Order: sequence, then C-alpha cells, then structure tokens
Amino acid sequence: MGTPGSLGWSTADPEPVGRAVVSLLSDWWPATTGELIHVDGGYHAMGAPIR
Repeated sequence: MGTPGSLGWSTADPEPVGRAVVSLLSDWWPATTGELIHVDGGYHAMGAPIR
C-alpha cells in the first residue's frame, strides 16, 4: 500500500492519474499545449521531496 501524499492522496491509487490522462486526451482542453500537469497528491506544490 502506498503512503499518503501531503493532500491525503494515496500513492497506490491510480485513479487521479488516470483522470488527468483522460482529461488531457479528451477535447476538454483543446488549446492546451506544452503543459506539465502534476498529479502527485500535493508533493510538488508543497516542495516536499519525492522518495
């Protein structure tokens, strides 16, 4: 089992990443290019080291 992220998200749960991928592959974001989407439970926003 994964450890919880800083926002309470379990790193063992693939659903948040899957939702981000489906969203980016859909036509919901037609003008989005060259973006980095961080789906890491808040680690990037908090500046926490990822181990």
